[in-house]
Amino acid sequence: MLSIPRFLPLPFIAVVLLAGLLLASPTGVSQPVEAAPEEQGTFNIPTQMVPNNWPMIPSGLGPGDSFRLLFVTDGTTTATSQAVSHYNGIVQNEAAKNTEFKADMSRVFRALVSVYQGIDARGNTLTRKPGVGGDPGHSSPIYWVKGPKVADGYADFYDGSWDSRDFRNSKGVAIHPANRRIWTGSSHEGTPAYTDVQWSLALGSPVAWWNLFRQTSATAEGERRWGHITGSEIYARYMPADNGYPLYGVSPLFKVRSTTGPKPVISGPTGTVTSPFDVTITFPDDHKINYMELGDLQVSGGKASNLRGRNWTDAGKYGVTFTVTITPDLAPTTVSVSMGAGAVHDNNGWESVASNTFAVKAAAISFDDNGVGTVPQSWALIPSTSLKPGDSFRLLFITSDTRRAESSNIADYNSFVQTAAARNTILSIFSSRFRVLGSTSGASAIDNTGTRGEGVPIYWLEGEKAADNYFDFYDGSWDSRVGVDEQGKQLPRVRDATREIYKTLLLTGTNNDGTGSSQALGSTQVLSTSLDRDRPFAAFTTINTGRAIGHHYALSPVLTIEKPGGL
Repeated sequence: MLSIPRFLPLPFIAVVLLAGLLLASPTGVSQPVEAAPEEQGTFNIPTQMVPNNWPMIPSGLGPGDSFRLLFVTDGTTTATSQAVSHYNGIVQNEAAKNTEFKADMSRVFRALVSVYQGIDARGNTLTRKPGVGGDPGHSSPIYWVKGPKVADGYADFYDGSWDSRDFRNSKGVAIHPANRRIWTGSSHEGTPAYTDVQWSLALGSPVAWWNLFRQTSATAEGERRWGHITGSEIYARYMPADNGYPLYGVSPLFKVRSTTGPKPVISGPTGTVTSPFDVTITFPDDHKINYMELGDLQVSGGKASNLRGRNWTDAGKYGVTFTVTITPDLAPTTVSVSMGAGAVHDNNGWESVASNTFAVKAAAISFDDNGVGTVPQSWALIPSTSLKPGDSFRLLFITSDTRRAESSNIADYNSFVQTAAARNTILSIFSSRFRVLGSTSGASAIDNTGTRGEGVPIYWLEGEKAADNYFDFYDGSWDSRVGVDEQGKQLPRVRDATREIYKTLLLTGTNNDGTGSSQALGSTQVLSTSLDRDRPFAAFTTINTGRAIGHHYALSPVLTIEKPGGL
């Protein structure tokens, strides 16, 4: 009812009431405020998936449950604005004070308000009760922030009686009873409030005749003396709009993730492959991705690179797909790709997300009558991206094992390096074609390895280029001395006073031009070197009295990258 001071004379009251009726609408006829466009159709309620251990989950709820949260702002505002964005902005700023409400959560909180000739509280908060344009399947319980339940659903929320008057702010702290007069501009059903003479009490309502009744709007009452009034939690009385009161804030729909969570799918080749290969990581529709990095993948038996699909425009989207290239280790039988707890920075606390295993084997290599092998363009050990189909190269490594240099038979040393090559799964299918870069009294390194003439580039296995061709290889200076073993692992180094040096002793019996030396393998004294020396074959002499134990260089046959169509 409209409150009129009792001391005014009755004729004056009649004039005032008549003027109010005339001024309630531009035509002078009492008119209800039109329903906002949002009152038509169904709602698409924003849904936020939250971790199952999120501290804002109401007591008694768990994985799979949905709910919404309600709070009262600490800050106040007048009710003079007709812009619902003004009231929503205040609520969103208050929600952001609770650090558990991340930015993408707080910015979709809404004020429980109806504004003059605009959206009502039900439409603004997407809380229509079933049968009033809403989808009953979307109705969910509403709780105070860190407090008890307010209503079982939207119908219960607007039935004129809340289950709890335990008013809380955005952090879940109880509101003092003196601060429980709250702007709503709404009836207890969430529609715009009116007086009995149809003056609007929605927020931002215009000033009445000569400002006698002042600009007024509807408020809720949470004070103890108003607790007996049905529906007073949303509408209890109207007050001058220039007073400063708080607002109700209503959250988006929150849904608790399950303990293990919806799993993304890691997929790739279904048969045995010759690496490298691509896998895709596809996230389900209800999995929200903020961003993903290579570090979110755990790869056993290989490494991940070339992540595609990482696009900041995908932030906050659902159902995103990423692609990544997997390069197996040098000797894999399987490669496992998985994502574990905390993956893709969704802070969901899942114990396990997804995994898959892929079988890998060495690519088939064919050799011609000259001993030149042809490798596929996808072969994992092609040493440089600058090499193109049709280009040729050779691979160099140092054996991880050592042996004595007492034998004068070159076949013994060839067998030794072939055994080392066979430990690498990819090299094992042609390991018998590797040769030692060493010389005995009956065979020189340059002839044993077939490295006379101009030749082809020589690269360290899984490493850098050692020489542009055979001439460069035997000119006493290599482009790179990053020595690696048969698995592509760098040899250990130690640091002296000025630099890091290799301590690996290499027995060669070979001059720096590749020819055999009088101090060949099997001799009393053997030419030797180490990678920290200037000369790659003959840096010093090692006495060989059965105690000369060292590593050996191994060189692959010539390998050519297959051209398209095998031509």
